Amino acid sequence: LEAPPVPAGKYAGAESCRGCHEAIFDRWSKTAHASAFASLADTDDWENPKCVGCHMTGATDKHWQNPTALDPERLNVQCEECHGPGEAHAAAPGKIEVDPRRCRTCHDPENSPGFDYAKYVVHGVH
Repeated sequence: LEAPPVPAGKYAGAESCRGCHEAIFDRWSKTAHASAFASLADTDDWENPKCVGCHMTGATDKHWQNPTALDPERLNVQCEECHGPGEAHAAAPGKIEVDPRRCRTCHDPENSPGFDYAKYVVHGVH
């Protein structure tokens, strides 16, 4: 299953979303996505190229990210992982749809057996 292309633009970070979307930000901050990168420390996989890309925002290749080049502002699975880079949205707000294929780039049969988008979307983010 091929993921849709990531929209062009610069990442702004979840904190930049908080001002306009505080209730959504607060709900997201209690999800596993909000602490996805920290969860790699529990299994000592924070440098594992098969893991890192899915535990951060904006990795082009979900199965490789140079750990020494990680931007701390993009750790965890933040708003922009699903909605795309947010700089343009912050400048000209409008509704941004999420393509379920984006979720499946990480929640694939190997890493998330039995993943059902319709079931988990109501629990996963907001």
